[in-house]
Amino acid sequence: MGWIFNFNRSQQDDDEIPSFITIDGRTKRNKWKIPASLNNEEKKVLIEAKKRAYKLDESCCCGCCIGLDPIVGFLPFVGDFAGVCLSFWLVNYMKNSNLIETHKIPIMLREMTFMIVKDAIVGLVPVIGDVIDCFYKANTYNTLVFQRYLVSQAKLRSVVKDNHKVEVITHSTDNSTNDNNDNHDNRKKLMN
Repeated sequence: MGWIFNFNRSQQDDDEIPSFITIDGRTKRNKWKIPASLNNEEKKVLIEAKKRAYKLDESCCCGCCIGLDPIVGFLPFVGDFAGVCLSFWLVNYMKNSNLIETHKIPIMLREMTFMIVKDAIVGLVPVIGDVIDCFYKANTYNTLVFQRYLVSQAKLRSVVKDNHKVEVITHSTDNSTNDNNDNHDNRKKLMN
């Protein structure tokens, strides 16, 4: 069904996904497939986003893996509107996590909104649309877009030096203009 909607679960970057991850000094099984290159704050936000997407798209109820979005979508019009609101709730959580740079937000929001609108249009078809909505996982795709962005940011932070050691450049997430300009200048220097 993924080929119909141009959706592929393997659209993640080539980042290593370990079996176990460490967050705040605690080692856990990596059931959410969090990449190794992310820092603690990014791991926490991505895990929470993936949990919310799982509840909306794939959570198991009564032996069936049908999420909240398709179940609510069976109500005519009101259910589809509620599904769109729940999807935008997830996108708003990712946007307000302070992990996305301001100039990147419109690009990601456009892609995420397109997936949500496509999901809503398919869901408007009375019976067939609701059945297709069970297999079409727009929220999971949106978390993969967010994960791809976080991995690309992590790749910008890590630099391999002449002595073959990897140096990780950390940045703060506070929105003070001096810190952001300094980090942006550091990234430009590293890319040249």
